[in-house]
Amino acid sequence: MVGRSRRRKTGSQIDDGVRSPCNNVCQIDTEKAWCRGCWRTLEEIAAWSSADDEEKRAIWQRIRQRTGNI
Repeated sequence: MVGRSRRRKTGSQIDDGVRSPCNNVCQIDTEKAWCRGCWRTLEEIAAWSSADDEEKRAIWQRIRQRTGNI
């Protein structure tokens, strides 16, 4: 279920947000310039909390492309 929307209740509202790729293995690969744990760039990590679902899905797509090229 990587990168798919999930429903979770927050207070009295339901949040249909896209799951974060973070897995708490935060190590930046200086050669590749992305995190070894979640495969996001520093820019993507910084943008995640304010990104809309469309941009989050685009980040997931780039992650899939990166992991296919290892």
